[in-house]
Amino acid sequence: IRNSLTSERQRVAFDRQVSTRQTDITNKLTIHVFNEVRKYDDTETENYIKNARQSAILNSGDPRRVETDIERQVGAVVDYAKRNGLGTEYIKQKTAQVRSDTYVSVIDRMLANGQDQSAKVYFDTIRKTQPDAIAGDDITKIEAKLNVAVTEGQGARNADTIWKELG
Repeated sequence: IRNSLTSERQRVAFDRQVSTRQTDITNKLTIHVFNEVRKYDDTETENYIKNARQSAILNSGDPRRVETDIERQVGAVVDYAKRNGLGTEYIKQKTAQVRSDTYVSVIDRMLANGQDQSAKVYFDTIRKTQPDAIAGDDITKIEAKLNVAVTEGQGARNADTIWKELG
């Protein structure tokens, strides 16, 4: 097109338009690539955290493994924050969230498997050794679940004892 223009003034105007259009396309492409990379990073980080939580849940009988999986999640949070220029408050909040969510999920798994006594001991140990590890609203929910499960479990154990003694 440029070569078909008849005057220098037309070619300069055309060059300006082409340059503006190229700059606009480059800027839009850069923004698009940045957003896609950020979405990918967000998704991969969240999936890594979910997978580590699932591992902790599946290994609920092994407290060391649970702690290892929690530390993997915390590491992912810290790395994500560094990559994305997020500060210490983000790290603090997100770390507290992944810890609490994981402990709650592990205790839920124990309760679902009928391990009410183990779940109670585990909960009490976490509360004693790491008082801030489980969020306040999660503590309330877990305590309610534990109270019900322990009462039901004790009732079932008492019934078993009675049946064994009386036949």
